[in-house]
Amino acid sequence: MAPHFFLITTGAPKAQIFENPATDLFIWALLTERANLADYFWTQVQDPLPAALFAALLLRRLAMNATSLVTREGMFEYSRSFESKAYSLLTECYNDNQSLSFKTIILERKLFGRMSCLMLAAEGKSMSFISHQCSEQYLERVWNGMIDPRSGMFPFIVALIIGITLPPLVPFSLKFQVKENEACKFEMDKKSKKPSDRKMSMDAKRPPHETSKNVQNSLSLYFRKIQGFYLSPCVRFSYTTISYIAFLCFFTYVLLFTVDLLLPVYSFQNIFLYMWVISFIAEHIRHGMLGEIPFKIYLTKLWKCLEIMAIIIFILGTALQLLVLTEEAERLSFTPVNPVSAIQEALLQLARIFYGLSLCIFYHRILELFTVNIRLGPMVIMVQSMIVRDLIPFLALFTVVVAGFAILQWVTAYQSTASLDPLTNLFTVFKALQLAYFQVFGEYEMDTLSGEVLLDSCKNDKINCPGGWSTWLSPILLGVYVILTQVLLLNLVIAMFASTYMRIESASTKYWALQRYHIVGEYVNRSPIPPPLNIIWYIYLIIRYIIRGCRKSLLKSDHPFKKSYEPGSPQELRLIHWERLRFWDYDRYIIQGKKRKQKESGKMVSVRTTVMQMNRGAEISSEISAAISTYYQTTHDFLTRVESKTDRLRTVEEKVDKVLSLIKELNSKKSQPEETHPKPQTRMDPSLDSRLERILITKEKPSKVYSRSKSSEQPMIKLVQGTRNSQLAVLEKGPHKYAGFVPPTADRTPRLFPHPIPWEKQSQKPMCLGWKPPVYSIEGWTEPGNFAELSEERKLQFRTRIPNVPSPDPITGCPRNPGGRTGVNGKGHLPEWGANSAIILVITRRSNECLSESKYTKEEALKVIVYKNPLGSQLPWFLVQHPIGCDHKVCVNEIFDILTKSRMKHLVKLMPTKKTTLVKTLKKFTSLTTKIIYSGYLDDTINTDNAWIEPTVVHKHISDPYFDHDELIQLLTSEGINAVWLDSTNTVGMRSSHEKILRQVIKRIQSSSTETLKIVKEVKFHEEDV
Repeated sequence: MAPHFFLITTGAPKAQIFENPATDLFIWALLTERANLADYFWTQVQDPLPAALFAALLLRRLAMNATSLVTREGMFEYSRSFESKAYSLLTECYNDNQSLSFKTIILERKLFGRMSCLMLAAEGKSMSFISHQCSEQYLERVWNGMIDPRSGMFPFIVALIIGITLPPLVPFSLKFQVKENEACKFEMDKKSKKPSDRKMSMDAKRPPHETSKNVQNSLSLYFRKIQGFYLSPCVRFSYTTISYIAFLCFFTYVLLFTVDLLLPVYSFQNIFLYMWVISFIAEHIRHGMLGEIPFKIYLTKLWKCLEIMAIIIFILGTALQLLVLTEEAERLSFTPVNPVSAIQEALLQLARIFYGLSLCIFYHRILELFTVNIRLGPMVIMVQSMIVRDLIPFLALFTVVVAGFAILQWVTAYQSTASLDPLTNLFTVFKALQLAYFQVFGEYEMDTLSGEVLLDSCKNDKINCPGGWSTWLSPILLGVYVILTQVLLLNLVIAMFASTYMRIESASTKYWALQRYHIVGEYVNRSPIPPPLNIIWYIYLIIRYIIRGCRKSLLKSDHPFKKSYEPGSPQELRLIHWERLRFWDYDRYIIQGKKRKQKESGKMVSVRTTVMQMNRGAEISSEISAAISTYYQTTHDFLTRVESKTDRLRTVEEKVDKVLSLIKELNSKKSQPEETHPKPQTRMDPSLDSRLERILITKEKPSKVYSRSKSSEQPMIKLVQGTRNSQLAVLEKGPHKYAGFVPPTADRTPRLFPHPIPWEKQSQKPMCLGWKPPVYSIEGWTEPGNFAELSEERKLQFRTRIPNVPSPDPITGCPRNPGGRTGVNGKGHLPEWGANSAIILVITRRSNECLSESKYTKEEALKVIVYKNPLGSQLPWFLVQHPIGCDHKVCVNEIFDILTKSRMKHLVKLMPTKKTTLVKTLKKFTSLTTKIIYSGYLDDTINTDNAWIEPTVVHKHISDPYFDHDELIQLLTSEGINAVWLDSTNTVGMRSSHEKILRQVIKRIQSSSTETLKIVKEVKFHEEDV
């Protein structure tokens, strides 16, 4: 394990309290090989995602050091199981919220060595996690930086050329991704203007301070684009590659055409080549010795080790060359000379060999640059794995066979092999090994072995002369040797290479993703100036470090793979809490195997999130049918038990209705004059009196019954009598009526089916819920609960705006829900049969805080007004009764006028001192642009089989930063309703239909912001041209 995993445990041992005992027990279970306990404690840890990656890393390290083969394979298999858990959990998170998933995988985990999930996965070689769609998209975002990845290859190449020749033109050669809050600061005053106003103001003269501010902000954006271009890892990689190819070309030229000339030390070629290599050394010192990882771990990387080896060999060759040049310079006063002594010739030749070997390694170092490409990257990994894991072990076996046969063949074919000269004997051994080695590849030299051609040593010194048996014995031995090497050993190594190829090819994307992670991580911290000019960048870093040290200000690191927050910060707590919620979904639906709710489209849907089961093939249909049958069987049993217990509740409800009717009669008698209704002489039954007293103590006092006022045109608010937990707030002005549920969640309807089933589908047997909704009687609006009591004219007209409505029920004549059967007969809470008009209000504003503080996340948070309670949240909405001829859109402003003005009068009575601010807030709200987002049918929980809502979704967006948001909430809500500004990304527990509406509104706002930015840029460019 890497040493930096233990940074938090160094120091003197102290008595400590375990703040996270589940994590400690989880690690203990892994170290002691208790698999069942480790699985259990993993479900209890605070950070399940990094815990799974850490377990995979730890088990792989333990398996590498295991002595038993069985233990090693078991640990590898167990590590793969934890890697699979981490992959599935990340899938759960990614399908719920991509932005939060990006933040989760780079969140610094203090319990795991202050590393992020991406870093843990890379350390443990969890390639499936690195190759996940979430990780790949984040790596792509980091790799491109501020450059838009949709720009294309040709514009990018053109931008690279412009970046070298004409850097000021870089912002105009590519598309950039800039945060809206930073890119549009100088257009904040234009957001509230209409397009026509903006067009009219193009030629108008602007104040000097406004013009200077716009110019200043536009210049700031211009320089930010230039900075973002040169700091993008893809641009750093491109310039580094170009610089490295130029270095190889220059080094080749120096080695071939200038080394033999023995140029002086101060020649341009030598100095420039030395400076280039010194820049490489500085790069390794910065990353290896001053970086985040120790130098020992830095040396374990193959490509870094190769480059350091090439630099060392280059230094040795330079030292030999300088030694020859120094001796000749002293003797001939720095004049170019040719070597005259054998020692100098040998030193120069040795220097050339060192230079050539160094250049060869530098050429192989360029293979690392190929790993960025998805086609060449896996090939480079294959070659690397074949050399390390296949070729080197094979060479051990091959060397034994070749060496043994070489000696046997030589002593059989030749006589008098001994000599008094050690060099001759060494040459004999070398010649024997050379002959046996090249015989593997077809160079048999039978004429030499048979004695037809004599060796030079035999002609001159009578050594290594052919013997008498060489003519017939050597071919026999050679035949056995050829079968052993060419047939057996060479086919063995080919099979090993083929196995490695198949293994890597089957997971080429995973291997490439891991290699790409290392490349991206390296070039994020690379110098934007390529070698040999990167020395300038390092000098700048040193000066900046000294200045910050003198000012005693710490340099904040912005690592793309690790984001740290202050301890206990809301952002960190929110991410941890969200990750835990996703783990509960994973534990419920993946580990425990429970079935998700099923939509009509056949996708598996969770209450909190949606996770698609990939690569299931033909098993999906069978699993879906089994899940449906199990779900409805369980629902049927549960409803049967509930229905058996509702009889008593029905009896109690009937008695309560009788008591309430008696109370109404008593109140009506009290309100009449005593002459008409004299005081009764007898007293009520004592038992009845006591029962009424108990009921009045436990029951809320009934409110007034709604009555329509014909004489007054002012809006009138009354409460309809209902249960303690559900009432209707009704408003009226002119021909329109408005009704809202109080509290807002009192309109929930128990549904038999999780999603509406088409009417033509008869596979499910309908069942009765036995649910009796409370009756909300509104004069002139609420229709009878029995459809047969409606007039014949009303039965034929249901005021729907949907073109293709299912035909009425052929038996009862009731209208049928266009979305399908919900399992609940009747009209439920809704006042009318068939279509019921409604209005859903969406009021949004931009948050003061960005959704992400990192420069790699480019989303801005929105806030929306919702009605919130412990059970969930929903957008403000209410039922509307439109008169005949109303298009349901023109009357929207009138509705807002009723809601706000009536509420303002009430608030002014309670808080007279805030009258001015309330009036100002009301004027600002009234001046906001009203947009109709949607008008038509909505699949909502209040819908039944025979009644549904057809809302008009209205949107108002607040762009004024000085708008009083708290007073607006007071104007739009009444007592008993908890309204808050909710973050648009925190929709957990929100009403499903309202959540879909909110997503559509957010999508429209983002697309509108993008179009506005384009228009403003076009106007700005037009003004500059003018």
